[in-house]
Amino acid sequence: MRTLKYSAIAVLLVTLTGVIGVLYATQWMSPNRLKPLLIGIFEGADIRLELADDIRWQLGSSIQFEFGQVAARTESGSLNADSGHIQLALWPLLQGRLVIDQLGLVRPTIQIRRASSEGSTPQIKTSVLLKALTIEDGQIDGLPGNLLLSRANLHLARLASNEPSTLTVNAIAETKQLRFPINGQAQVRSGLNEQSLTLTDIRLQSRQAELTIDGYITLASNGDVAGEGWAEIPVVHLRQWLSIAGVDLPTDPSQQSFRKFSVQGAYQIDGEGVRFEPIEGQLDDGRFSAQATWLFDRGYWNVSLDLDTLAWPVAPQTDDATNHSQNDRGLLLPSGNYAVRVKQFRLGNQQVDHVKITVGVDVDQITIGQLNAALYFGELEASGTWVPATGSMSWVGTYANGSLASMPLGSDLAGQLSLQFDVEWSTGLNQPISNMLTGSIRANLTSASLKPFDPSLAWCDALRQPLTPTIRFQDALNIRLNVEQGVAQFDILDGVIGGLNVTGSGRSSLVSGALQTSLNTAVKSGASLSRCPFFVVSEDISTVVNCRMNIQDKTSDCTIREADQDTLASLRTIPSQPTRTTASP
Repeated sequence: MRTLKYSAIAVLLVTLTGVIGVLYATQWMSPNRLKPLLIGIFEGADIRLELADDIRWQLGSSIQFEFGQVAARTESGSLNADSGHIQLALWPLLQGRLVIDQLGLVRPTIQIRRASSEGSTPQIKTSVLLKALTIEDGQIDGLPGNLLLSRANLHLARLASNEPSTLTVNAIAETKQLRFPINGQAQVRSGLNEQSLTLTDIRLQSRQAELTIDGYITLASNGDVAGEGWAEIPVVHLRQWLSIAGVDLPTDPSQQSFRKFSVQGAYQIDGEGVRFEPIEGQLDDGRFSAQATWLFDRGYWNVSLDLDTLAWPVAPQTDDATNHSQNDRGLLLPSGNYAVRVKQFRLGNQQVDHVKITVGVDVDQITIGQLNAALYFGELEASGTWVPATGSMSWVGTYANGSLASMPLGSDLAGQLSLQFDVEWSTGLNQPISNMLTGSIRANLTSASLKPFDPSLAWCDALRQPLTPTIRFQDALNIRLNVEQGVAQFDILDGVIGGLNVTGSGRSSLVSGALQTSLNTAVKSGASLSRCPFFVVSEDISTVVNCRMNIQDKTSDCTIREADQDTLASLRTIPSQPTRTTASP
């Protein structure tokens, strides 16, 4: 009995001492004297804490601090906030563990520092567990994919053992090209020994678009991430959503492009990154399949994409210099390597088949490693670079055996065209490149009919010979062009037009289509001209023909140099061949 009496007295004294201590601490001791204590607690967890203003505190089963401006630094990032509060669990603290029962921050700026190139995450000396979090009007930078969250409001209800807690977030998400609102929620569970958090039932919404994730994502206290499941974006009007996000695609008069978009696929997360495979989706009336990997250590994507069809509209030309699409800022692609195959690609009214392209995207430049396509029955092979900030592009490549008859140059042209080119220009995607094109081009035309641009008409006129509608597919040209800001200086190295052997030089505007040229033309003895074939030349003869043409209007005016007109006039006395009917092919 005496022992029990002494024990009761001891408990009473301890309790009384604690009450007196609490009363002293809360009523008479300045809370700011606890700043070193609070700073020291966080230093033990490798968190450098700075408190600029006075603090207030309350003591109970936990200890709660209210503070003004606060800054914190770790190897993993930093934060600055206008004000906030923090509630620390006492018993774990006595055991050397930092358990934050509740953390609230007002207008914080949070900067997340990426992991090292080895993919490791800095370790902390003391385990830190955050059970409840509230952020008001915050900004979070350094998220995967160079994502920035602004005007962020986030709430994580208190985690409890064996019970899910709800995480909600609404914010403005921003990338280099996009800015769009998001609202989302997920269920959060604490793992074994409170060393991990697992997110399930993840739902994100952005106006008309919705992302659902049926699976899990686990975040360990040491920085490891794991997960697997199924992700899906149901059908969304892509053009409208991109417009909301700040990107206006070129005007589509048919309103048929970038209307319908959906995608779904499996994902798997491990220490290296996130893999999406298989991926299936729909873009307008076509289907696509893909596989993609996002690598943590390098922060970029590897993507392989196969599309049935892709239609890219071309905006109508306008004199308004301010009519630039906002997607001139760059492709809507994060940094990475992309391999794309398109069976049928439509650029405006033009169709290109079997497009294969490899693209490397970094911060300020896009590299086209390889481009192959079937165009106008010819084969295009090219590589190049694009700097979105300036709109500048450069291309090197070849084009082989294209059909002149299939090109939008006029029905009177026929033959095959081959090119070698090394060109560049600086303009927006929706602006004509013709007035900015600079570089060198080598062109070869074979088995051609260049009837609208035939200098032999000037010969026939000077010889006063009747014209025949016969078209012989035997024209050929070998041309070298040097282009500067849309003006081409060209040399006809050799060629045959209308039966004339042709060399010469000239100048052409790629903007207006106007062309001027001076041609050295010659016919060998015994030859005839295709446009007046019943006249046979009895001797070698050459003249200079000056031509003015318009490629766009398909008009031409060629005249014999005045000094050579007498030479051709002397040939008029030579008898013509008997007139006979010639069938057109």
